[in-house]
Amino acid sequence: MESAVDYEITVAALIATALLISPGVSQVLTIPTIGAALLLLLLTLLRRMALINPHSRQDWIMSRSTPLLVVTTTYSFLYLSLVVGSYLTPIVPATPLSIAMTLCVVAALLSVVLYEILYRDFFLLMSLHVWNVHLNSRGTPFGNEVLAMSKTLLERSVLPEDEYPPQARRIQETGLADTEEQSLGERIGSRLGVALGAAAFTGVFLLPMAAATFVFPTSSVVQTTKITVLSLLFALATNYSIVSTRFLYGRYGRDDFGELSSNKWRYVQYSLVVYVLFGLHFAYERGLVTNLV
Repeated sequence: MESAVDYEITVAALIATALLISPGVSQVLTIPTIGAALLLLLLTLLRRMALINPHSRQDWIMSRSTPLLVVTTTYSFLYLSLVVGSYLTPIVPATPLSIAMTLCVVAALLSVVLYEILYRDFFLLMSLHVWNVHLNSRGTPFGNEVLAMSKTLLERSVLPEDEYPPQARRIQETGLADTEEQSLGERIGSRLGVALGAAAFTGVFLLPMAAATFVFPTSSVVQTTKITVLSLLFALATNYSIVSTRFLYGRYGRDDFGELSSNKWRYVQYSLVVYVLFGLHFAYERGLVTNLV
């Protein structure tokens, strides 16, 4: 418990320091960035106080602050990438924002590989997390699909099998179950739920593109294509960063993966703030907004 809290405090202090000493590369994001640095420190302080005080509303404080902590960390990563992008602009023929979003996507993917090589438990933990989802859906087609996904993730782990925890061995030994006969209504409901989930997942990625196309209309096909690609890169960068941050806080922070996977709607709400802030930065860069600061 103590080490988990220490991890959160250390990460918050490191990121806050990086934000506060980084050069101002965006007039629009200057104040939000200072606010993000202070918010990280405040959130970890409140969480620490909740754990120390036996009379505190610990569960409420933790559940409410976790999504905000994750999304604020994500915003910080995006902004620091923008700082790097501004330094690379003289040698890369692209805008700082385009460079930053590309760096975020590439870094998120490479960090998975690097983490697995060094710490050897990314795919193992993802497999165990998916396994826990399977336990709630045993005997259904969805449960079998989730079990197969859990097995696939476990196969990707570089950890030697003789070091697997008992739960990982259960994943290896468990076969696909005979699915129970479902009524027509249950089948329709199950497939409708999957379809709605897929639509919501896709919408998270398409929202920035749709908003950018609507807010920044242009008659040029080239400009429209650039805005579309940049919006998709931004959505990928934001969501990849959120997933990576949730994993790190789940692995080394106070909350486990189950708690981090709850409150999905709050993650969506808070990530919209990130979309708006960087959208305003983009508009300011293009000269569409001049009176924000």
